[in-house]
Amino acid sequence: MLVAKFGGSSLATATRFRQAADILRAEPDRRICVCSAPGKRFPQDRKITDLLIDLAYSQDEEKSLLLRQEIEAHFQEITEDLGVRQADMLHGQRISERLKEEEKDLSVDRYDGLIALGEIFSASVMAAYLCKSGYKASFVGASQAGILVYKAGEHYRIHEDSLDKIRDQLVTLLERYDLLVIPGFYGRDAAGKRRPLSRGGSDVTAAWLAAALQADCEIWTDVSGVFVTDPRVHPEAQPLPYLTYDQMLEMAEHGASVLHPEAVRPLQAKGLSMQVKNSFRPEDPGTLVGPSLHP
Repeated sequence: MLVAKFGGSSLATATRFRQAADILRAEPDRRICVCSAPGKRFPQDRKITDLLIDLAYSQDEEKSLLLRQEIEAHFQEITEDLGVRQADMLHGQRISERLKEEEKDLSVDRYDGLIALGEIFSASVMAAYLCKSGYKASFVGASQAGILVYKAGEHYRIHEDSLDKIRDQLVTLLERYDLLVIPGFYGRDAAGKRRPLSRGGSDVTAAWLAAALQADCEIWTDVSGVFVTDPRVHPEAQPLPYLTYDQMLEMAEHGASVLHPEAVRPLQAKGLSMQVKNSFRPEDPGTLVGPSLHP
């Protein structure tokens, strides 16, 4: 079994959603899809999560309205191109309605809930699109997936004690569906409140789901693996074909933005592999992350 996570750049437009869906359908072992919030469509664009953070902090109704409109317009551009109706997502609730509902109370609890909505909307779109194209897929929220989080310092982390529940919940659902589409970046705390992980936390979600299911993990991004230097600055740079867990962890902790550092440890603990691949060039081999011995 494979857990495939798609980053924001891989889900920024309808074309990229289609590419991601093609990748999912190309390998029957890809049974879990973890979605990030859509990223930038062009250099001057803003990521959905950044817009949601601004919305959470906004105290001005006119500014809030403009932010809600910008967020919904980005998703509407995607859904209309894909032929997906908002009525088929989020229990028929429009994105603008869900945003306004979540925005009513801007306490810390509502802030935590609001900034994770990009992933929820994104996963809802992917599940609806896969179903429309004849795939037996289902949206699964963090509560239904059994993802429990706890506060550690300034951020929330996925609780190791939730592994058994995640496995039990998802195995039952996998008996009914070909593929489960799960939003990354958040979980539920002991009180049942939605809580975000640190930025880039969809990698962490995917890694913990893989650990719970004893599955290997794929991180689909906009570069063809892990590089020693930024390939956008140095086009001649080549991806590293293989890294040990410790090597990948060291690179991530020293600023390699291709992977969240907390995504390595759950896979390392279970001896599972991770493949970092390019959703725009799925034929590229990417970088394999695994045990200390080269495969």
